[in-house]
Amino acid sequence: MEVRDAEVQRQAEKTNLHEAYQAWKRKHGIKRVERDTLEWIRMMQATNADHDRFERAKAVERNARRRLATAVDRYRKGGDA
Repeated sequence: MEVRDAEVQRQAEKTNLHEAYQAWKRKHGIKRVERDTLEWIRMMQATNADHDRFERAKAVERNARRRLATAVDRYRKGGDA
Protein backbone atom coordinates (compact mmCIF):
# COMPACT_ATOMS: atom_id res chain seq x y z
CA MET A 1 0.00 0.00 0.00
CA GLU A 2 2.88 2.35 0.74
CA VAL A 3 4.23 1.96 -2.79
CA ARG A 4 0.82 2.67 -4.30
CA ASP A 5 0.37 5.75 -2.12
CA ALA A 6 3.80 6.96 -3.23
CA GLU A 7 2.92 6.31 -6.89
CA VAL A 8 -0.29 8.31 -6.58
CA GLN A 9 1.53 11.17 -4.88
CA ARG A 10 4.26 11.22 -7.55
CA GLN A 11 1.66 11.26 -10.30
CA ALA A 12 -0.16 14.12 -8.59
CA GLU A 13 3.07 16.11 -8.20
CA LYS A 14 3.93 15.50 -11.86
CA THR A 15 0.53 16.82 -12.88
CA ASN A 16 0.97 19.84 -10.59
CA LEU A 17 4.40 20.55 -12.11
CA HIS A 18 3.06 20.38 -15.67
CA GLU A 19 0.17 22.64 -14.68
CA ALA A 20 2.66 25.10 -13.17
CA TYR A 21 4.60 25.10 -16.45
CA GLN A 22 1.41 25.72 -18.43
CA ALA A 23 0.32 28.50 -16.09
CA TRP A 24 3.70 30.21 -16.41
CA LYS A 25 3.57 29.98 -20.21
CA ARG A 26 0.01 31.37 -20.29
CA LYS A 27 0.97 34.23 -17.98
CA HIS A 28 3.86 35.16 -20.26
CA GLY A 29 2.05 34.56 -23.55
CA ILE A 30 4.39 31.77 -24.62
CA LYS A 31 3.16 28.60 -26.30
CA ARG A 32 6.41 26.63 -26.28
CA VAL A 33 9.60 27.05 -24.30
CA GLU A 34 12.80 25.71 -25.81
CA ARG A 35 15.23 24.08 -23.43
CA ASP A 36 18.29 26.10 -22.36
CA THR A 37 16.84 29.44 -23.39
CA LEU A 38 16.30 32.51 -21.23
CA GLU A 39 12.58 31.67 -21.09
CA TRP A 40 13.42 28.13 -19.96
CA ILE A 41 15.61 29.41 -17.16
CA ARG A 42 12.92 31.85 -16.04
CA MET A 43 10.23 29.17 -16.12
CA MET A 44 12.43 26.78 -14.14
CA GLN A 45 13.11 29.47 -11.53
CA ALA A 46 9.42 30.33 -11.26
CA THR A 47 8.38 26.69 -10.84
CA ASN A 48 11.30 25.60 -8.67
CA ALA A 49 9.14 24.78 -5.63
CA ASP A 50 6.82 22.64 -7.79
CA HIS A 51 9.83 20.86 -9.26
CA ASP A 52 11.28 20.23 -5.79
CA ARG A 53 7.98 18.67 -4.65
CA PHE A 54 7.96 16.41 -7.72
CA GLU A 55 11.57 15.33 -7.15
CA ARG A 56 10.82 14.62 -3.48
CA ALA A 57 7.78 12.53 -4.45
CA LYS A 58 9.94 10.54 -6.88
CA ALA A 59 12.48 9.88 -4.13
CA VAL A 60 9.75 8.76 -1.72
CA GLU A 61 8.41 6.36 -4.36
CA ARG A 62 11.90 4.96 -5.08
CA ASN A 63 12.46 4.39 -1.36
CA ALA A 64 9.07 2.70 -0.94
CA ARG A 65 9.83 0.39 -3.88
CA ARG A 66 13.25 -0.41 -2.42
CA ARG A 67 11.76 -1.20 0.98
CA LEU A 68 9.15 -3.45 -0.63
CA ALA A 69 11.80 -5.28 -2.65
CA THR A 70 13.91 -5.77 0.48
CA ALA A 71 10.92 -7.12 2.40
CA VAL A 72 10.04 -9.52 -0.43
CA ASP A 73 13.65 -10.73 -0.65
CA ARG A 74 13.79 -11.33 3.10
CA TYR A 75 10.47 -13.17 3.00
CA ARG A 76 11.68 -15.41 0.18
CA LYS A 77 14.84 -16.21 2.11
CA GLY A 78 12.74 -17.17 5.13
CA GLY A 79 13.63 -14.16 7.24
CA ASP A 80 11.41 -11.62 8.93
CA ALA A 81 9.76 -9.10 6.62
